[in-house]
Amino acid sequence: MEQHRHPQGLIIAIHHGLVILHTGDEVTCVLPGQFCWIPGELDHGTHWFGAIEGICLYLQPALSDAFPEVPAIFTQTLLTDAMICRLADAPFLEPGHVLSLLDSLTHEVTLLKQGGFHLPMPSEPRLQQLAHRLLDRPDLNNSIEEWAHQAGMSLSTLSRRFRQQTGITPGQWRQQARMLHALELLFTGQSVTEVSLAVGYDSLSAFIHGFRKTFGITPSRYFSSPSSPSAPQTEKS
Repeated sequence: MEQHRHPQGLIIAIHHGLVILHTGDEVTCVLPGQFCWIPGELDHGTHWFGAIEGICLYLQPALSDAFPEVPAIFTQTLLTDAMICRLADAPFLEPGHVLSLLDSLTHEVTLLKQGGFHLPMPSEPRLQQLAHRLLDRPDLNNSIEEWAHQAGMSLSTLSRRFRQQTGITPGQWRQQARMLHALELLFTGQSVTEVSLAVGYDSLSAFIHGFRKTFGITPSRYFSSPSSPSAPQTEKS
């Protein structure tokens, strides 16, 4: 979905499949067992992968004041999942019941830690162009020196500005971009071998090592889990 905005806040809860959320500041993914919050009037785009099953709830501004002012990813609990599923029936519920459910959900959300997989985007236009190029072609194996040449800056300047604007090095950013694309392809049913080649790895073992380093589990174990667990959390303050 192209970048857009709406006055309502949006909750997207995922039971199956993968949702990639693009905002100006970062790219995040919403995995099975997670839900995301998108504040109203925020420019964003969503892309869906695999057999999607989930719930989208739009909240009027007056009902979403207690939610975060920025996008956030949360791990579902049995209670929050049940409340979100019940709120999906809001048109058939008494208004007082809906407000009571929203109050309870809001309280539960304040108790949850924000987490999820986040890929921060640089703010400088030249680095943004480079980042988008890498997102489009994560299989490219250009050196960091070549990135600097493409961006029209020295290696030290690129490395310094990239870290200042994203919190991680260019090499770490490329690694995370590759893992993000790997998730997209795996959720569409491609094999681990196909995905490893598509995201620029020369060997399957190197890809599996990178995936496990990022998510704490191998891709085959992750996707063979009958409970479709969400990816291990990286807390975000």
